[in-house]
Amino acid sequence: MGLNRDDFTTKTVDILAKRVGYLCSNPNCRKATVGPNTAKDKATIVGVAAHITAAAPGGPRYDGVLTTEQRKDIDNGIWLCVNCSTIIDKDPEAFPIGMLNEWKSSSENEMNKQLRGIELKSERPFLEADLIWSNSSR
Repeated sequence: MGLNRDDFTTKTVDILAKRVGYLCSNPNCRKATVGPNTAKDKATIVGVAAHITAAAPGGPRYDGVLTTEQRKDIDNGIWLCVNCSTIIDKDPEAFPIGMLNEWKSSSENEMNKQLRGIELKSERPFLEADLIWSNSSR
């Protein structure tokens, strides 16, 4: 990458991917971003650690107030499939910072629920029954 970019560390990239189970954080996508390769000792990864605010001046959603450390911090990253990453950077007005932070939070919360074995649907079924009473018994 370019010298004037505030890129994520390898560790940050790894953690961003794992926190969402290697699934794209776009709620309308949720595509798996890692899978097998024909080579037994390799995996194919089609996900990227994308910057929520750009890593360099002139990039999408760049915030000049942030320090280098803040731009490189995991809080400024989101895991996306390559396609979604490209789309959000090509049309940054349609994908504001707040929306990307919501996607990240929602994806991490969903993975946390799955990890802890909590069902995503917490609703109980509604049962309606008519009870017939006669002679003080059902």
